[in-house]
Amino acid sequence: MKIVRKKSKVSKIVLTVIGLLAIVTGIGLASMPANAASDEFQMNPGETGNIYYDTNNVYTMNGTKHGGAWSDQTAAMAVSPDNGSNQKIVFCIQPGVPFTSTDNPGYEAVGVNNIPQDAQIASVIWNTFYGFGNNWTNADRITSQAVIWELLPQYGIKVDAISGIPDFQARKQKLYAGIEEYKRVPEFSKTTVDLTFGETKRLNSSVDLHSFETLVSNSAKVNWNVAENGKSVDVTPTDPNVTSGSIAFKRSFAEGTPIALEKQGSQTVYLPSVKDPAGFPVNFNIKTVGTLKLKKVDENGKTMPGVGFKLTANGKSTTGKTNGNGELDTPIYPVGTVVEYEETETIAGHYIDPATSKGKVTLKEGTNVVTVKNPTLKFSVASQASNQDGAQFVNPTQHQKLRDEVLIEAKQAPTNAKLRLTTDFVEFGTGEQFGEESLKQVTEFEAKQAKFVKNVYLDFDATNLHGKKGVFTNLLE
Repeated sequence: MKIVRKKSKVSKIVLTVIGLLAIVTGIGLASMPANAASDEFQMNPGETGNIYYDTNNVYTMNGTKHGGAWSDQTAAMAVSPDNGSNQKIVFCIQPGVPFTSTDNPGYEAVGVNNIPQDAQIASVIWNTFYGFGNNWTNADRITSQAVIWELLPQYGIKVDAISGIPDFQARKQKLYAGIEEYKRVPEFSKTTVDLTFGETKRLNSSVDLHSFETLVSNSAKVNWNVAENGKSVDVTPTDPNVTSGSIAFKRSFAEGTPIALEKQGSQTVYLPSVKDPAGFPVNFNIKTVGTLKLKKVDENGKTMPGVGFKLTANGKSTTGKTNGNGELDTPIYPVGTVVEYEETETIAGHYIDPATSKGKVTLKEGTNVVTVKNPTLKFSVASQASNQDGAQFVNPTQHQKLRDEVLIEAKQAPTNAKLRLTTDFVEFGTGEQFGEESLKQVTEFEAKQAKFVKNVYLDFDATNLHGKKGVFTNLLE
């Protein structure tokens, strides 16, 4: 609730219910926008206003000043800006200079730089959950004034008791504890945390992270997911191009340039704000990711699509085949991951060489390229059939038997290479098929010797081939 006072009618009652002026601070900090309270707390240098002093409820403070006995009086006070904006609570920062009336017009806002940090903090947290909460009383308000006086070192004041507040010491200690709590930051503040792209790391905190409601910067480009209870955060890198950076948060509630209100011959008062609110940075070193690209080529550098590989990383295996460009890309892995590869299937005319078909790579950032060469099977093939010059059929029979002796010699091949021999018997000179049925025959076998003869037998109806010439053809794969 806000109380707006018109200049023409000033009610003395406003100061007895001054607690209503700052009820806005009861809003949860975790949900408050960064500048939500700016109008509630801020004035600009040069602006003027009327200071209201609750002369009907004056409190007497007793204690010491620079070690000697001391006593002074104070009361609740607020400023009503002349521009008509909301009334704002203020605190006296010049003890010993009295107010003589309820209305004190002619005050001017000025910038100040001699208000200690703890005094600034006390002025903005006393009516939040760090201090007395949004159900604060006038006793809490006057206790806060006492604490602010104690935090001004030039006066050397220590307040021992306040009239009408029998539990003043307990209240005072509660506010001092709130100041320390406000200044607390998570344990990982200003530390450097190692992250890995693609992974999430949890950071624990004894401080409620929701209370740091304003993001200051995020050069690390991380996702920052705070747990519901505020006591941990899950941090996940989002940009594989970022290898280091930081993130910073602050409590921007009531953040502002310290402003005092002054008037010649009257005490100076402070408009609650905190110049450097509590906050924290955390730095990150980010291990990014890498992939393995296998490029499969033959001994002449020609790409080989359709070659199968087995890939193993982090104890898990996958399989895949090279694409039309002869390439196979692995999934993304964190840098430092060891990826093992092994060729499991090749294409016709080639063989898997154990010396080059498998290996392992420790991934660096980016694409790690490995070229795997695949040797070509090289055999010489020669037919030793007697009709290589196109022998003419003379009196062919229905069960014509022919044999081709195929001499095979390995030039480049592994032991026990698996071969496929395709033999055909066609018309000499034209290569045309005899009859309606093809005489093509496929034989698969292992090359157990470096040089050997493979016999191929044909048994077919040749009764219509009288006078024609035929020849064997052989294709070895």
